[in-house]
Amino acid sequence: MEESQKESRSELIKSRFRQRLIHRVYLLFSNEYTLFILIAIPIGFLSGLANFAFIESYQFIYSKAVMPLWNSPFVIISTIGGGLILLLLSFIFPPSDVLGYGFPKFLERINLKGGVLKPKETIAKAIASCVTLGFGGSAGQEGPIAQIGGAVGSFVGQILKISRNKIRVFIACGVAAGIAATFNAPIAGVLFAEEIALLRDFKIESFVPIVISSAIGTVTSRALRGDTPIFTIPIYKLVSYKELFFYAALGLATGLLASGFIKVFYWTKDTFVRLELPARVKPILGGYIVGLIGIFLPHILGNGYEHVEKALLGELSLWTVVGLILLKPIATSITLGSGWPGGMFAPSIFIGAMLGSAFGKVVGITSPATVGLSSAYATVGMGAFLAAVTQAPLTSIFLIFEMTQTYQVVVPIMISSVLGSMIVQILAGGSLESVEFKRMGIDIEEKLEAGDLGLIRVEDIMTHDIETIPENMTLRKLIGYIPKSHYTTFPVVDEKGFLTGIISIQDLREWIFEESLEDLIVVKEVATLNVITVTPEETLDTVLRRWTKKTVEILPVVESANSKKIVGLLSRRDLIAAYNRAVFERRLKEMG
Repeated sequence: MEESQKESRSELIKSRFRQRLIHRVYLLFSNEYTLFILIAIPIGFLSGLANFAFIESYQFIYSKAVMPLWNSPFVIISTIGGGLILLLLSFIFPPSDVLGYGFPKFLERINLKGGVLKPKETIAKAIASCVTLGFGGSAGQEGPIAQIGGAVGSFVGQILKISRNKIRVFIACGVAAGIAATFNAPIAGVLFAEEIALLRDFKIESFVPIVISSAIGTVTSRALRGDTPIFTIPIYKLVSYKELFFYAALGLATGLLASGFIKVFYWTKDTFVRLELPARVKPILGGYIVGLIGIFLPHILGNGYEHVEKALLGELSLWTVVGLILLKPIATSITLGSGWPGGMFAPSIFIGAMLGSAFGKVVGITSPATVGLSSAYATVGMGAFLAAVTQAPLTSIFLIFEMTQTYQVVVPIMISSVLGSMIVQILAGGSLESVEFKRMGIDIEEKLEAGDLGLIRVEDIMTHDIETIPENMTLRKLIGYIPKSHYTTFPVVDEKGFLTGIISIQDLREWIFEESLEDLIVVKEVATLNVITVTPEETLDTVLRRWTKKTVEILPVVESANSKKIVGLLSRRDLIAAYNRAVFERRLKEMG
């Protein structure tokens, strides 16, 4: 009997323990912040793997396609071949997924369009970017790597059915892990995600998951590639504080060159747009021109990191670095402007390293007693030019700090980066991406200030319960139908179901007492034909501005801007409810 009671008591204790454990696990996973932190771990790991696969792929192609032809007139075969492969890929995938400098669109997708990335689009861009880097296009891998990492985060968020205004956190985790894995620089990965990918929209709930993902991406990369820095950098030492004036001068020179580079890039891009050639063919022409430059100065081909390291070690002659300062911006502008996909990070590092190397050599000749190591200017120039082009000085400062592992480089890089960024802001109007946004007619600052409404899209809250009225319905039938409906405003459609107008109870006021005409007049004759419509991808801040132009109860949601096919309805009541819900959720987080 006693043994039976002991067993029962033991079973009861075990049962209570299991219940408590299950309850604790439930609380752990029901907490959104904790869940984000846990999910950041696999995102970092997968992004690190994707980073490794991408880099190994394009480096293998480069070793087979470019290196055997290095310093040979036949190197042009590689760049033309790359253009032909991009032509082929543009028939396999949609051309918009293959061709062009896609990082600004990636930023727009993250910050303004809900962050939903499609696997097929990401695969197409990754393959095309491998072609660019493998066949000698003058571009960088960091932009594509950031997009691949961001896509990993987006896919995970979509699988877990995370809301669109939260999926940005997962994308930023993937971006941070990819960049951190590339440079073996976890802090720079975090800052890149916050400062560039999220456009400085810093929020504490996103910071910790991004840090964890960046750390996991770095660990994954180190396990696969080893704990070796991407560049071998000489030990830096500041001989005299007078040298800081030279670094200030380097910052000014960096700002001038970066401003010119941005202007040359968009001039080249516009020139290719104006060419009366099919878009698919333009990369072949771009590859031909870049190949011609590569015959005389092959250093401009690919991301050029092996030549950056030579500049950092002071192994390139003054005339070589001067030639690269002039020709690398042109080669990069032609590569990306003609439709080759790729990033701008590596070319910025390359140009900055060459500018700093040339500057250091000149200072070393004119004032040798003041300069400790002339090649150290290449290190600072690398970060300063990157900061100027991206307008992300924090990312650049910590990137150089993590690569050099010395605190003494921080002060010179801070001076040069800040001055260079200021000059570009004045002369070019912002970073290369922000200039592109302005050209697209997007005021990114205004969009970001839209806050909660800017993160909610129409398709998140629209109703699929659509009640339409045929345009040939008589007024008598419409008046009989309205009391049976819970709407007072209705889209008017033709025989094919396409939108032709909108009608409300207000439109019927003058006809309500004309009973003799109710069978003669059809809906189309009294409906409003100039209809304000919205699309599923539009954000609510955009919709609200459109709604202020005309007060209506509902807005028809059409398939696309050029379509008349109705896919849903958006009511003013739904918009207000969604906004209040978003504000309430945000305030709850701020309180707890």
